[in-house]
Amino acid sequence: MSIDHNFLSGANALLSLTDGATGAQISVVGNSFDTNGSVTYTPTDATRFEFSANTGKKLSAWSSFVTGTIGSGTSGYYLVPHGLAVTPSIGKIVATAAPGTGGFINPTCNIAAVDATNVTVQACYTVATAGTLRINVHASA
Repeated sequence: MSIDHNFLSGANALLSLTDGATGAQISVVGNSFDTNGSVTYTPTDATRFEFSANTGKKLSAWSSFVTGTIGSGTSGYYLVPHGLAVTPSIGKIVATAAPGTGGFINPTCNIAAVDATNVTVQACYTVATAGTLRINVHASA
């Protein structure tokens, strides 16, 4: 849900809802939003709009994982919990890798797989000095 205006401005405001099933956007215009006014919108098919309050789903979550000491090598696979109550689409996951300790040259990572609890991340690196990598994962359902 996004709101394109300040509720307290007294001017017209645009409320946009995104349909969770189709991705279509529905816009509702409210006149003269102010501290004493409100606009209520009820979708025709409420089950298609997913909010964490009534579905038990979290819209997004992130986690940070630190590897054990890496002394050599060029890549490794790591399980990072995504923290969502549902399995997110692999296309809605972003992962980044950065040195935690030690020295790594250009660490990168990509998402290899996802299941109900973890994201499998392949981190690629060149080890200059032994140390750990920090892998950050952000996922949305």
